[in-house]
Amino acid sequence: MTNKKYTATDGHKYSYHYIEKTDKQEEVQEVRLFPQKSPSPFFRDFANTTKGVFEEINSVDLPAANSLTQHTVSCRNAANMVQSSPAFKDYGSQIASGLRDFGEKITEAGRNLQKLYNKGSSVYKSFDHEIEAMMNRLKMNQKKGETKYFKNKINKLINKIKDFRELVEKTQSSIHNAEEIRHDTEGYIMNGLREARKYVSSNSNEAPQHSVDLSEAQKELLFVSELLDHLKDTAIHLDRIRKTLLTYEDKLLDVEAELSSSGDDDDDVFEVTKEDLKYLKQAVDVLKSTHYKFSKLSD
Repeated sequence: MTNKKYTATDGHKYSYHYIEKTDKQEEVQEVRLFPQKSPSPFFRDFANTTKGVFEEINSVDLPAANSLTQHTVSCRNAANMVQSSPAFKDYGSQIASGLRDFGEKITEAGRNLQKLYNKGSSVYKSFDHEIEAMMNRLKMNQKKGETKYFKNKINKLINKIKDFRELVEKTQSSIHNAEEIRHDTEGYIMNGLREARKYVSSNSNEAPQHSVDLSEAQKELLFVSELLDHLKDTAIHLDRIRKTLLTYEDKLLDVEAELSSSGDDDDDVFEVTKEDLKYLKQAVDVLKSTHYKFSKLSD
């Protein structure tokens, strides 16, 4: 007897036992058809959704956490230069105060970004662990899956994603606070630079050092301006992650509901196949490959 597979004209895959019989020199061929089992909707949807969401997050361009905190030095330098220079006499104190506040908010945003990356790395590890546990459970009993067990696993992952999303939102908020302070200070900076240029122009012969101070202050303020653009980009990328996680939460709830519909209560079982293990394995492979991103960012 030989086992073979083929795809029928109706689009379904079949396996069949090919049996050769010999009776009075007459060969009889008997073919018994059995439909091949497809992966359960629960595992297919869960694995595909999980694989897709982490690939999406991995494609987002995020800065290293220390790239923000390093810019606080520019804020302090610019604040000290402006406050001590006669060229910024009318607006120097307001500019210096705004820049120092901006630097503090940048430091806070950098710390939140660091926490976010640490949490992201932790989430990857949790998903890896929980999916591996699902696979081991299936290997123990490759015919049936317990509804209650897998619902508990899904609930754990939903809570992990929710915590991660809330930290993304907190980081977004800290970046927004920094942007607000920078916008409030921007008017003073523009007026102060205009005033300083006039001052230097009218006193260039008497105090050439003021020209140097103005040039140095402009350089530091340029760094601050570039940082603001950097913040805007980071906020956009974080919002993309937030929306992705929010959608994923909803999809996990749908998967859980789909699992619940497989029986009347949590003590029920549902049929599983080897294809289910394959789908879960694909999700684990993606998790392992994308975990590196957050591990590197959190260093």
